[in-house]
Amino acid sequence: MNENNSINSGINSNLCGFYKVQSVDSRTGEVVLDYGWNKNLILNSGMDLVALNYYSTLTNYCIAGTGSRMNFITGGLSIITQSGNFINLLPAPTGLQNFSSSITSSTNVLYYSSSLQVGDVIVYTNNSQSNVTAIDMNAGLTASVDTSYTIPSASLQKFIIWKTSQTGLHLEKKRTATYLVGVGNCGYTDSTGSNSKPNVRTFRRTYDFPSEAATILYTEIGTSPVVTANTSVFSRILLPIPITISSSFQLRVIYDLQVTYTPDIPRYITASISGWPVGPSTNTYATESIQAFLASAINTSGVGDAGGGVLEPFATSDPPGTGYTKMFVCSNTGSLSDFNTTIDRSLVASSASTSDTNVVLSYITKSYTLYKVDTFGLNIANQTNIRSMGLGLTSFTDSPAQIGRYALGVLFNQSQSKANTQTLSFTWKFSWSRTLS
Repeated sequence: MNENNSINSGINSNLCGFYKVQSVDSRTGEVVLDYGWNKNLILNSGMDLVALNYYSTLTNYCIAGTGSRMNFITGGLSIITQSGNFINLLPAPTGLQNFSSSITSSTNVLYYSSSLQVGDVIVYTNNSQSNVTAIDMNAGLTASVDTSYTIPSASLQKFIIWKTSQTGLHLEKKRTATYLVGVGNCGYTDSTGSNSKPNVRTFRRTYDFPSEAATILYTEIGTSPVVTANTSVFSRILLPIPITISSSFQLRVIYDLQVTYTPDIPRYITASISGWPVGPSTNTYATESIQAFLASAINTSGVGDAGGGVLEPFATSDPPGTGYTKMFVCSNTGSLSDFNTTIDRSLVASSASTSDTNVVLSYITKSYTLYKVDTFGLNIANQTNIRSMGLGLTSFTDSPAQIGRYALGVLFNQSQSKANTQTLSFTWKFSWSRTLS
């Protein structure tokens, strides 16, 4: 019995959050202050939450706080050199002096035990970035990062340290899941991305905090999928201008989570499958792209659901009430369709077969990558002309190969085969990233 394994290039998503804060007269509903749109910081803890939640449920709750801890630290005129995975700080008189000194407020409140911490992200003036993996003991002037390259001496880089290693707000005060419902307040919208495909989904919620009994100054905002205080924080915002909420007024927050899904146009891959290719080629060449836009959603009442969210890392083999995620293989040779359009690959002539198991492998913290394995047993998908496959949504009556039911499609350049003495396993890769600023 042979087991054939494949890892596709993967389903990728990029996350970016936007927020707006307002002061509302709770007696009349009138907005009396509006601070406009700004971006937020998605924390490492928030990135890990992607493996445990649909995008539509990451922001179930909004958090308000009164802390003043900064989200980033500027290097000033100090610069960084890099060789391989090793960086070195060259302090300037008006810049950051080392990576190890604590950061405190003007009243000596401790913000960070050191300016650079494992899990922070360094962004350079050329927009390249590195994740900090270790702080080395050299007078606090060196550190290790996950990107390997050399910054030329003629192009030394100034930098910003984004404090993505934070795990929550500085001084959390309250959470709410009370929404201002209706079109424009809660829901989702789709728009075009860089390739002019409608592959960008924006998830919106508008939150109304309770009316205040006394005047309060809010300085930070966050989001979370859960109600429990000081846990599971997805994003944090230190307001550029604190907002004063007077007695009988209330804080309103509008939060947009924008997710870009790719590949939104066909791309070539070379699958690595033991026992394949079968045929004249020495490589298993294929093309892959998103076909049906099967992502989660938020309705106009603010309720998030799976929505057949096959494209999202959390989509499992059994999302309640929507069927389950599995892959198919078939002999259909039809070209991959344009984004969010599909052809029927479930016809009898195509001999579509659905995997009998779908397993989500354990998520490794801070990897922002999740793998799922679909397996065809000895008596499934035995054919000599496998040309296409896909990952889709199935149920007791519907095949994932039907129109509108497969999120990712793969078309092989030549036919492959599976015998009844073989099992066939495919590993699907899901990865996600964030836009910092």
